Amino acid sequence: KEVRTPCPPTVRLRGQSETAGVVLRFRDDGQDLSFLARLSLSPTFALVGARADDFAAVRVSHGGTMLLEAPLSGRDFRWPAGTAPLVANTDYELVLVPKVEGKAQVTLKFRTERGTPTHTLIKVD
Repeated sequence: KEVRTPCPPTVRLRGQSETAGVVLRFRDDGQDLSFLARLSLSPTFALVGARADDFAAVRVSHGGTMLLEAPLSGRDFRWPAGTAPLVANTDYELVLVPKVEGKAQVTLKFRTERGTPTHTLIKVD
């Protein structure tokens, strides 16, 4: 059976070792745009874009405290079963850890929201 569903939201990141803001554009000077991406309480995402295959793991932190470090499965990430979900309406930081030491990591600031689509595409150029 075919069922129409909305496309997953896309977050675009670009460059080296910068902190990216939200989604539609990113300033070349590496400063965020004071917006936050929106992710679900148990984020699930796929990496797309030119650098999508460059990363091995993700780290999620809040206020300087690391809450989770988990491997990517190829380009995909699913919040680990048995891990408590994040807190709604809270700001977090997601770091994409590169496969090759010395390569630039990418950082995304995000806010959790109830009812946010469970799957997001993160474009890394």
